[in-house]
Amino acid sequence: MELLKSASDVKAHFPQHKESECRYCAGFLGEQGHVQEPWDTILYESDNFVVVPSLGAMIEGWLLVVTKNHYICMGAIPEHLWSELQHVLEHATKVITSKYAAPTLFEHGPATEGLHVGCGIDHAHLHIVPLQFNLLESSKKSEELARCDWSKLDSMWPSLAQLHQSSESYIFIAEPHQTPFRATVSDAVPCQSLRRIIARELAIPAQYDYNYNNFRGNVENTIRCVNVCFTDSKSFLD
Repeated sequence: MELLKSASDVKAHFPQHKESECRYCAGFLGEQGHVQEPWDTILYESDNFVVVPSLGAMIEGWLLVVTKNHYICMGAIPEHLWSELQHVLEHATKVITSKYAAPTLFEHGPATEGLHVGCGIDHAHLHIVPLQFNLLESSKKSEELARCDWSKLDSMWPSLAQLHQSSESYIFIAEPHQTPFRATVSDAVPCQSLRRIIARELAIPAQYDYNYNNFRGNVENTIRCVNVCFTDSKSFLD
């Protein structure tokens, strides 16, 4: 598929952001397309999104859908991109379901840069993870998020957009075949809160932090497993 915009064209819309401060913009989304590590591998790209394996993948099959343009969260992307995002998300979900299991989707949605809820990556990215437990229920019981007010999302992207427009930080979770939920959060929530919860459920609580635990083996195995699926369907949006 021919891309509509180059990386430099895309980022020109956001002169207020220093590219060098964004790990994604300066890395695999940069003009040189740096692939220095396996988690920088672009498995699939549409006009405005890429699919990559996740740094710190505590289990195999952990993917991210990342905006090519620099937005703070998925709630900040413009309405005309919602349909494309949904297509990319559905396709990546089908790939992970076919190779692993039906995945849970989640996002940490910071209202502004530099907040704990952003987990150190202030660039919109949505997690696709084939978990064997219910992350939503675990989150509701967790010390990190138990006090949050969880509510259903009747319309996913419009609802997240409304939260962002109201300057609300949020956490969004969608379990397989269930209505998505969200919680508005303050910056009092611990950094990488959902990763902490996942690590506890996997009985590796000390390994939640992607800065110190990259899980390279899981990332490399994920690439080997799913790469052919994305390669065989490069033009699914055409």
